[in-house]
Amino acid sequence: MGKIPKARGFDVSIKHIRAANSVALYGSFTAAAADLGMTQSAVSRLVLQLEKQLGVSLFLRSTRNVVLTAPGREFTVSARRLIEDLNIQVENARALGGQVRGRLIVSCLLSLTHQVVPQAVLRYRKAHPGVEIHLSEGLGSDVHEDVRSGFADFGIGNAVALSQEIAPKKLCRSRVSPFFHQHTGCGASLLSH
Repeated sequence: MGKIPKARGFDVSIKHIRAANSVALYGSFTAAAADLGMTQSAVSRLVLQLEKQLGVSLFLRSTRNVVLTAPGREFTVSARRLIEDLNIQVENARALGGQVRGRLIVSCLLSLTHQVVPQAVLRYRKAHPGVEIHLSEGLGSDVHEDVRSGFADFGIGNAVALSQEIAPKKLCRSRVSPFFHQHTGCGASLLSH
């Protein structure tokens, strides 16, 4: 019983794979149809087309339930991974389509962490939702060391007694300035938003 005449070639779409995966997940064509926003007959047709392409039955059907066959169990494990990977790639492609992504580590003086920085971080997150921002707070020497060592992408603190590898950037009349490692210059856009 489990053999279905195999079609020539292999011509299935992600719809076929999603349909089989959903039927396997819910154990029902009706529940799978509701999950996929399709009719039960459309899901059934997609699964039958997939089974024909594979040349095997994926499910044992009865009036009360649907059970995976051995080939069905094997196929749906791989199908689930394929769908998860595809979903990740779709999200990555969308994120790369004009959206900045990544992680930005900002080291700043304790006294600024709760005053100036939160507003700047909120504006930056709205403009660049794909960027994770991590704040590190400390004393002036901690901030300088975080930037110098490369732990932080940039620091906000007193721009006094900086080593040669750290470049300050004056943005306002305050004694507090952002500073960057000479080689990266990262983070300038955080403060300009």
